[in-house]
Amino acid sequence: MNRNRMRLELVRRLQEIDYAFAITLGANHQDLSTRAMRNLLKSWDAQENRFLNGGSWVKRPDERIMWIAFPEKLEVNPHWHLMASPDPAGFHDHRALRYKTFEKSVERTWLRLLPMGTVHCVPLRGSNWEYYATKELAKGDRMEHYVLSREFQSI
Repeated sequence: MNRNRMRLELVRRLQEIDYAFAITLGANHQDLSTRAMRNLLKSWDAQENRFLNGGSWVKRPDERIMWIAFPEKLEVNPHWHLMASPDPAGFHDHRALRYKTFEKSVERTWLRLLPMGTVHCVPLRGSNWEYYATKELAKGDRMEHYVLSREFQSI
């Protein structure tokens, strides 16, 4: 299967998932390696889940944010395009106030990790974000660099 067909199949499958937010986490033209960007994404995930779910967030994998991240412009302006969904149950318990500020906490957490970075987080409703987020996947080795939130659950 060629890369374009793989990308289109991935887009089709992503559209079947009910992600709540479209997020871009950028380095703002800083010279960071793919590994450094991945480590920042891992730290962002941990800090955001700790904020939303409290100190025992690691012991509650079912309550963590589900997301998928696609890299873009790794050589000149590295950034991630994410589709993310915090645990919907969080909107109904003692964590509800933290979930209501999800968009602001995404920005606060990323900028704490990378003060010169950029963040864009908006509700994902009726857009073609899946096409936009995956637009570089057919290039070179990009298909090998996308990240699923579940990859970090062993931390």
